[in-house]
Amino acid sequence: MSCSDEAEREYRVPNALCGTSVSTELLSPFLPPGKKVSEKSLTPADGIARCQVLVDGEIALVVSREWWSDKPNLTEIAQGQAYVELENFSDDGRYIHSERGAVGKADCARPVKPGNELFTVVQVPEPGRANADAVKALITGYTESMSSSDQCTRNE
Repeated sequence: MSCSDEAEREYRVPNALCGTSVSTELLSPFLPPGKKVSEKSLTPADGIARCQVLVDGEIALVVSREWWSDKPNLTEIAQGQAYVELENFSDDGRYIHSERGAVGKADCARPVKPGNELFTVVQVPEPGRANADAVKALITGYTESMSSSDQCTRNE
């Protein structure tokens, strides 16, 4: 990001992504210049929580967390997501990312939904907004933060 882009941003980059802590450095590449950043939460189906990050009312980023009970693999989840291409796979098998999307598998110590697995998704609707490295960094940070959150692990 250049200094001129920063000067056009009249809002503070949030330090959370739809209720999940994420560093501003990870989120910043996805947020364009504008006056106001906001979030809109959606629940399209049971076990799926989606959140749109908007700048001046336009969708800049979409993230979601999805609980799956039938033990799908990461590739199966990624194939069902818009903007996620099966391009880059992490060595540990927990992440798939491309220039406009990614899927991660959270590690919930005591899953909020026992017998289910939690997956995270990042989607970048606008081409050229970020690059594969930025998407990889965001899905990794978002998934790690989600893994330790009360949205993933039950408190006992």
